[in-house]
Amino acid sequence: MKKYEIWIGDYHLGQGFHHNGKSEKVGEEVASNFQIACLKYELRSKLLFLEKYDDGKKYVSPQDCTWWYNPETNSNSWTGKYYESKEEADKSFL
Repeated sequence: MKKYEIWIGDYHLGQGFHHNGKSEKVGEEVASNFQIACLKYELRSKLLFLEKYDDGKKYVSPQDCTWWYNPETNSNSWTGKYYESKEEADKSFL
């Protein structure tokens, strides 16, 4: 097992959104490989989000339940591809 840093680089959400232009470290996970580390990060992030906003409402938005992670591209449709280092993420801005 190894501790992996998880970075995001350039991404575009459209609708007038502009990224800050810098790579961002979004997490760290211990796993046997980087893809599993990213999957664990996604699962943990979704669970933390649901726990934070589970205030007893009976209605859950479909967006709250949507799985945005794509294991084939190792990316999230909101924040783009995950990178193992800042240097790799920085290359996405070129």
